[in-house]
Amino acid sequence: MWVLPVLKEVLANRHHFLTIGQHHWPAAIAALQQLLLQVDPEQNPGIIFTSPAPVFDHPDILDYLPAVIFTPEETNILGWMPFLLTGCDNNDSDSINQTQYNLPFLPGDPLEQFCLVFTEQFSLVLVLDAPSQCLIFSFDPEDAQACWSALKPRILLSRPQYLPKIEQMVRQSVPVVPSYQVVSQFTQQLLNFTDRLARPQPIASSQPLPPQPPEPADMELLLAMAHEIRTPLSTIRTMTRLLLKRRDLPVEVSRRLETIDAECSEQINRMELIFRAVELEKAPCKDQTMNLTTMPLTRVLQNIIPRWQKQAEKYDLGLTVDIPPDLPNVVSNPAMLDQLLTGLVENSARTLPTGSQIQVAVSLAGDQLKIQVHYTSGEMAPAFPFAANLKSLGQLLMLQPETGSLSLNLHVTKNLFQALGGKLVVRHRPQQGEVMTIFLPLHF
Repeated sequence: MWVLPVLKEVLANRHHFLTIGQHHWPAAIAALQQLLLQVDPEQNPGIIFTSPAPVFDHPDILDYLPAVIFTPEETNILGWMPFLLTGCDNNDSDSINQTQYNLPFLPGDPLEQFCLVFTEQFSLVLVLDAPSQCLIFSFDPEDAQACWSALKPRILLSRPQYLPKIEQMVRQSVPVVPSYQVVSQFTQQLLNFTDRLARPQPIASSQPLPPQPPEPADMELLLAMAHEIRTPLSTIRTMTRLLLKRRDLPVEVSRRLETIDAECSEQINRMELIFRAVELEKAPCKDQTMNLTTMPLTRVLQNIIPRWQKQAEKYDLGLTVDIPPDLPNVVSNPAMLDQLLTGLVENSARTLPTGSQIQVAVSLAGDQLKIQVHYTSGEMAPAFPFAANLKSLGQLLMLQPETGSLSLNLHVTKNLFQALGGKLVVRHRPQQGEVMTIFLPLHF
């Protein structure tokens, strides 16, 4: 039985990390590389830990930044008996590569794909959680230290002769709370690289390509707006979560920071949905899917329900949720389904009159799982969020003039659910109000 924790578990127990889509991994590495290129190599450069392979390719980083790389090689017996290594002991540093330390995975170690960086200016941990298709990252120095504590026993068990030197380098780069400029630059570069990677690359060809129709101007404008809004909000949310780590904050300050965190998260998720909707609508084939996988719906709903409850309280609405125990697994994309279900109820909540009721029920429907959301206004009168007084803005968005709230239109929302492997049906019942039903395929 494996006893050492994986880094996802270390961060989950601390609750001070940020989670974004799995597709951000290459963009996050590129953004981190830009930060590392600004580190002065004449001073203490720091140290990086990665798995299952090196992640940086810039020669300036490879030359000066020591790297500890956990690789999926079979453990060599010499690693367990270092005294058999001729001319190599804990006091003979010349026999050890000073820029790269390769360590094999221990048998049965479920260590994830990750990158942990220590420098004198900042520390950063990136963990790719493949099952949930999410990228977890944190600038919190205590999170970085906790991850190092989880990696240290692995070094001791696989290559103990490396540990003294590696420990020394970690101690020389004591984790600190990064400056606002460092976090801001990282989030800006992260979004820049994400947007760049999301755009289709031109294909070299000796044949002249037929002229492509121009992309609708409103879609390009939406991409630009989503990018410009997400960037500062991501930075604000990151710094807010770092501030919330302080133990000397007055209760009222903590409460206000938590409100800022929640508002930033809500808007970031909305911009992410708009961004994905634009990508989907621009795609040549509308039948594409978004990295579908088998997933436990119960876990997603457990994360979403507290957000629904906060939205219901914010707009003075009633919320009841009926979820049976032991739900079967479904096939979808956990990260995007989380965002879409969260946004669907949040956007509807803005259009409902005070005192309205939102009823959510989950049940089986043949080979599908059914999530039904029923809206009724005060005194059980009908309520129609999707049919509210909304005005169309271009091809994707709807505007509620009274509140200035933007939301994706019904057609685009249905396309997103289809890309997630599901189906959205909206019915307007004159005596019962509006009923939204989401169908998700079961995994057998």
